[in-house]
Amino acid sequence: MNPPSLPVLVAISGGSDSSALLHRLHREIAKGNLFAATVDHGLRPEAAEEALQVEAVCQKLDVAHATLRWSGGKKTAASARAARYDLLVAHAQSLGAATIALGHTMDDQAETVFMRAMRLRPTSNTRGLAGMTACTHHLGVTLWRPLLSTRRTALREDLSAAGLTWIEDPTNQDTSTERVRVRNQLEAHSSTVHHLARFAAICAQSRSWLAQETATAMRNYVRWRNADNVWIISEIPRLQKLVLREVLSVLIMAAGGQPYRPALAKLYPVADAVERNKNLRYSVGRSVVQVLGDTIMVSREGLRRNEKPSKPTTESASNGLYRFRSSADDPIAEALERVLAEPL
Repeated sequence: MNPPSLPVLVAISGGSDSSALLHRLHREIAKGNLFAATVDHGLRPEAAEEALQVEAVCQKLDVAHATLRWSGGKKTAASARAARYDLLVAHAQSLGAATIALGHTMDDQAETVFMRAMRLRPTSNTRGLAGMTACTHHLGVTLWRPLLSTRRTALREDLSAAGLTWIEDPTNQDTSTERVRVRNQLEAHSSTVHHLARFAAICAQSRSWLAQETATAMRNYVRWRNADNVWIISEIPRLQKLVLREVLSVLIMAAGGQPYRPALAKLYPVADAVERNKNLRYSVGRSVVQVLGDTIMVSREGLRRNEKPSKPTTESASNGLYRFRSSADDPIAEALERVLAEPL
């Protein structure tokens, strides 16, 4: 295991995956460069006791451990997941750690891709089929997933062989949740897990290629007019349709201050206008898109012109008015930063 940087903060719940990750990193990373943290979301009464058990394990390994308690508002599973990364990142930054190690496995990857595939519609984009990437970024910290090519069964076998135990989370048996139902299905078809993980890797390569092409198009054909906060795409006939669609979706997200790109179906009217060489004014994602000849202009809706952008779910580039996710699309974020730095 080669972490992106040192020191490393391991996110550990006490389950088999994160426990195996902690022990593997403990064998490979020198003392003083490895830290551990457990997030207690306050959703289960057992969580506090489990955090103490994890702390005891870390003490035996001489790894500094912290329990991070979430004291947010309405406590739901979705809000807890969102808060988890913010808590971990804040703690990592306090330690001077720029890398957080997460225990996501090949099984988690397969479950994620399967669920996303089942939600696909003819008008959906397919970026999500790439699943989780080995490294993503959140507020200046790298989220590192070194176990994506490892099966959960292999991790448990390693722990058992070493005489080590782990905590069984009762929510992993709750079949009212989609992930648990999918997990139970995949456990009966072991080879499918490998096929889904391989499929995700192929999709990730395609997504990476498209991100690079989109970034190149941004640098060459997109400008930002500072005076009236308008993004301008010029010479649109030079752009491949697929790349133009990506450029549009990113600019609409940025201009509208939204955390996600618009659905593919929302871009059809614009694509049709470009195809037919027709002018168009169209509202989508809190933005206004205007097609004028071989130029497209994207701006925030007038009544929302001075609104602050929504908080993105991953690291973003921002000039105060516009903010956009980077995630696996780092080249796109870098290209947009350059455009913002060189306004018309």
